[in-house]
Amino acid sequence: MSSSSSLPSEPAEVTMTTGRCIRRRRKAKRWSLRRLAQQMRRVAAKRHDVAPSEDSLRQMISRWEHDRIAPSEYNRRLLAEALDVKVADLGLTEDPDFPW
Repeated sequence: MSSSSSLPSEPAEVTMTTGRCIRRRRKAKRWSLRRLAQQMRRVAAKRHDVAPSEDSLRQMISRWEHDRIAPSEYNRRLLAEALDVKVADLGLTEDPDFPW
C-alpha cells in the first residue's frame, strides 16, 4: 500500500474565471449589481457623453459574472475604470490599439 493512498485527497484547484474575478472585485467594494451599473453609467457618460441604460448594464454584468459571455473591449475598459482596477485584474486581455 502506498503512502499516498492513506492521505486524504487534495482539493481540486479552483479556477479563477473572468466572471469570478469580476464578481470578487464588485463584492470587495460591497457593491450590488445596481451600484456597479450606476458607476459604469457615470464613467461612460463622463468619457463618451453616452451611457447604456442601468437595466441593460445589470443584465450584462450578471452574464459576465456567470461566464455566459465575455465583455466587449469597450465594456472591459468601462468595467475596469468603474471598479478602479486594470483590465488584466479582471482576468481579461486588453487591446492596446482600442481607442478609449
